[in-house]
Amino acid sequence: MRNPIRHTALMLGFIKGPNIKHWKHWTNWIINEFNMGRPFTDEHYWEEIFRGFQIAFQDTGTREWAENDLRNLSWIPNEVDTFITKFESLAAKATYNLDA
Repeated sequence: MRNPIRHTALMLGFIKGPNIKHWKHWTNWIINEFNMGRPFTDEHYWEEIFRGFQIAFQDTGTREWAENDLRNLSWIPNEVDTFITKFESLAAKATYNLDA
């Protein structure tokens, strides 16, 4: 696992399912990069695949969780600051624009 190109190839090998067409292009990208002279020890392989993965598979669970907590947020008498802080934190996680 110390070899970035093997690390990257292993990760790509674990991606399965009907929606993997986009990920097949990454295998070709690795081969092209290597053939153009990029050393197999270059971390660039892993960094690019990881960045692509983060873009493709954004965490929607956090947003859904925050939206649910916002719906169930209740007022506690004499706890205005706590309520506002919790609301702002959940709104940010739900990606709501507080200025809107």
